[in-house]
Amino acid sequence: IIGIQDMGAAGLTSASCEMAAKGGAGIELWMDKVPQREAGMTAYEMMLS
Repeated sequence: IIGIQDMGAAGLTSASCEMAAKGGAGIELWMDKVPQREAGMTAYEMMLS
């Protein structure tokens, strides 16, 4: 594990941006690897969930 960030109110959107900013780097997310709380969620729904 290189870094950890809690999932705040803005979900994956906020957490991923905060980790990238703290690391001074960009970030690439593979949305097909993100666990879904409901089947068939859109990328938009996953980013804000």
